[in-house]
Amino acid sequence: MTSELERRIRDEAEATREAPLPPGIGVRPNHNRSTVYSVRLTPDEVAAVQAAADQAGGSKPDHTHSASSARSALSGSLSDTLQ
Repeated sequence: MTSELERRIRDEAEATREAPLPPGIGVRPNHNRSTVYSVRLTPDEVAAVQAAADQAGGSKPDHTHSASSARSALSGSLSDTLQ
């Protein structure tokens, strides 16, 4: 059995389904943050990723390494492994 509140919420959601969101709603701030990827890696690929992270300082927090240098090191090692 659907409550009155559930029915009203559903009806409003359906009625505004194609309407644009109001300004500032649904936008995540700080677009320069990390991007998450979900991939399956072989044990050798995991080892390559870990080695690149260790080389870039990813094994422990070390703010002397920039995110871009860590990305570059990881990207290069992973690309070499996957080829």
